[in-house]
Amino acid sequence: ARARAGAAAKKKKKKKKKKSPSTTSARSHLDETTAQWDALTTFGVRIWKPEIGHWREVSVHGGIHEPRKQPESAGRRYPNENSTLTNGTIVDLAGIQLLFESAESMREHDRNERLPGPLGDEASAPDRIVARFNARRPQCPVQLHTIRLEYDDAKRKALAKDRTPYIFPACGHVHAFAQELRGAPCPLCRSRGPFVELKLEWEPAICDEEPEVAFNPCGHIVSERVARKWASLALPDNAPPNARYRPICPFCAKPLKTDTRNGDQPFTKILFQSQGPGGDDDDDDNSNDDASFTTDVTTAVDDPV
Repeated sequence: ARARAGAAAKKKKKKKKKKSPSTTSARSHLDETTAQWDALTTFGVRIWKPEIGHWREVSVHGGIHEPRKQPESAGRRYPNENSTLTNGTIVDLAGIQLLFESAESMREHDRNERLPGPLGDEASAPDRIVARFNARRPQCPVQLHTIRLEYDDAKRKALAKDRTPYIFPACGHVHAFAQELRGAPCPLCRSRGPFVELKLEWEPAICDEEPEVAFNPCGHIVSERVARKWASLALPDNAPPNARYRPICPFCAKPLKTDTRNGDQPFTKILFQSQGPGGDDDDDDNSNDDASFTTDVTTAVDDPV
């Protein structure tokens, strides 16, 4: 009898232990709930993917949302989209942008960087662009002497100021620097706007093509295709929901001129007067004429001022 009573007591204990499945179920449910918990960061992480073409806000767990309009409320969720970065994705951190380039794209740009150019096999891509520009012997239409584009900082600083190419981004006319042109209209067409240095920055992830146009108002030069892309892409300048979206220069982040009511345009064709090879008093050792630097050529005129 005692043995039977002991066996029955053991069975009861074993039956009590069968509560463990419900405990596991509760723990599993708790884990699922924890995994589903999500939030947006205070200052916001936003991405713009080329294949989507719209800005999205990314949550702590990688959820994709429409950028919020209220600080405490997440925007619409897009469950079919993910936060995996693809080539050309722009990452925005409270108004500061980073451009993602894939390893494959970097390898391709590295191969193109080693292509032979007018300065020899060792010439870099920006050196080849500079050589083609200078081979055209661009001339200041007012001071009537040649100007030189330089990419290397040391060479740029060593260049005489009146031989440095400056541009009116509002119209695209290129001149040599002259202090009296600051704040004045363009001597060729009378367009008003800033008078800034013509600048070549080289970042293949942004532009790996021949420059054709200059951004307005900063003067950075890129291809027309690249300029159209960045002029049509509005980037945020602040954390959500206080951000304003506007196109900017991808090199210096200056907002582009886009007010059509004032006749503004975000970029303009580079217009310079060219002598062609064999030009004037400058000695240019590398004076190959290469018309692949696609610009328009202006006609020499007297200063109408």
